[in-house]
Amino acid sequence: MKKIILIAFAVFLLTNGVFAAEVENLVSKQVGNRVVFEFDIVGEEKETDVSISLTINGKTYTAKDLHLEGDYGEVKVGKGRKIYWNVLRDFPRGHSGSLDVEIVAGSTTVYENALRGVRVGNLTPDIYKKLSISERIKGVVVTKVESGSPVNRKFSKLLPSDVIMEINRKATANIQAYKAIVLGIKPDESVLLLVSRRGSAIFITVDNE
Repeated sequence: MKKIILIAFAVFLLTNGVFAAEVENLVSKQVGNRVVFEFDIVGEEKETDVSISLTINGKTYTAKDLHLEGDYGEVKVGKGRKIYWNVLRDFPRGHSGSLDVEIVAGSTTVYENALRGVRVGNLTPDIYKKLSISERIKGVVVTKVESGSPVNRKFSKLLPSDVIMEINRKATANIQAYKAIVLGIKPDESVLLLVSRRGSAIFITVDNE
């Protein structure tokens, strides 16, 4: 007997602010037993991290909880990106109800330490020009700082367009290096950042309180 999947879609596109890659023109449709999410990624980076979460009848699932294929994780910027969700692998009896889709571009790993709430992107030639900084400066550019983040305080404040060059004396040449370092920071550990702000190097100490 053919299984029926009835889904009402609600779509949320989250952007990361200045310089970041963004998800646009998201369309969701059902094709057989799968749901296809098609979207464009625009921005000045060549590649970006893409994450997806689905809220199904009030319960939120991330990629690790679902049978997904396609353009999530590290993805090239461009049009016509697609993520396929095999609904019946996760709901063998079919699914009827609401489905809220949230797709985010940029560094979106959730950290439970002093750098929680910070989103970053890779530096590109265009970003160097917009920031009017030398290409000798290596690091990741801050694209957004969420309210409530430890780095959004008076004496430990990061700003969009700051370039994080080092964390705890370790170089952050790109998003991959940034993630590797931040994942190793303990929740109660203080962090020392070397930041380029408007071409000047400054140190910022951050506590996760």
